[in-house]
Amino acid sequence: MITQVVSLFVIDRWDEEVLEEHEGAHIVRTSVGKTFSGEITGTSDGWMTMARAQEGSMAYVGFERIDATIDGRTGTFVVMHNAVGNSEGGDATWTVLADSGTGELRGIKGTAQIVRDEDGMHTFSLEYDL
Repeated sequence: MITQVVSLFVIDRWDEEVLEEHEGAHIVRTSVGKTFSGEITGTSDGWMTMARAQEGSMAYVGFERIDATIDGRTGTFVVMHNAVGNSEGGDATWTVLADSGTGELRGIKGTAQIVRDEDGMHTFSLEYDL
């Protein structure tokens, strides 16, 4: 049975290292930490490789290990990030890595969405099956 849970999160840490900087685009490696509150409570550590191009276009791929309690079950799992964007919009997918769940979240699978409100608040929505 697929269940949806929603939480707010704040970014506690954002460390960026420039890997390449050239005309047209530059590539950075980012390490990020988050804290979740709501139907998901916990923390995460993530690692992304990002390309930022002219006129605000961007893309990134990465992985995030989430250590959380969801519907009373505690454990960890990994989410794979894949996103692109430009001035006309963007597209993103966040997928729970198969077989990455531990503890009471062992066997978790699903997809997620992240929404950033105009006031800067972030919402994480997870559709999952256990």
